[in-house]
Amino acid sequence: MKTRTIILITITALVLLSIVVRETGLLNLSFYKSNNHLSATEDWKEIGTEGSKSKAQKIVKRDDLSILILQGKDTLYRNINKFAPIVVSIDTLSSGPLWFPLYKSTKYTAVVRTSLSEPGSDDPNHHGIARHLEGQVNWNGELSIIGICSNRTAKMLLHESIVSSITEKVIGKFSSLPEEFFSGRMKNSLAEQESVFNH
Repeated sequence: MKTRTIILITITALVLLSIVVRETGLLNLSFYKSNNHLSATEDWKEIGTEGSKSKAQKIVKRDDLSILILQGKDTLYRNINKFAPIVVSIDTLSSGPLWFPLYKSTKYTAVVRTSLSEPGSDDPNHHGIARHLEGQVNWNGELSIIGICSNRTAKMLLHESIVSSITEKVIGKFSSLPEEFFSGRMKNSLAEQESVFNH
């Protein structure tokens, strides 16, 4: 009886030790299958963007767009190309626990804001906004993971999924605008864009 108890305690201790070591990053052991369902609702507001489009104007290429995705003080994604960067702010990202050893399942939500403006106007005496596009996108998702996967890896998978979806949504929306929107009076300055976005 004592031998069986010792074996049981030893096995339990080894399992707990392996979980702690894996979660702290000392042991990078992963063998899992993940499944992620994600849906989004969009709300976009455009000022002067429709009127600025014409057949003579060139529509921006997706590969020329720049995007910066921020969550608080953290930069989750940065891809700077030809035009002024589109700054995306993740206002909220919440999920359930992801620490269960062999099976993780959580529902999560995210709220994202973005905006880009071209300062100036056709009227030289007016200093308003000639063109402006802003939007809010709400994500709802459910992530499930079966197998050996740390809490850290699970969170990384969740963040990668959100960032990938944000990038596709935002680039898809802004790539419908003419080049003039990005290259008019607006300088290709990251600091200026952050100032415009924060105000």
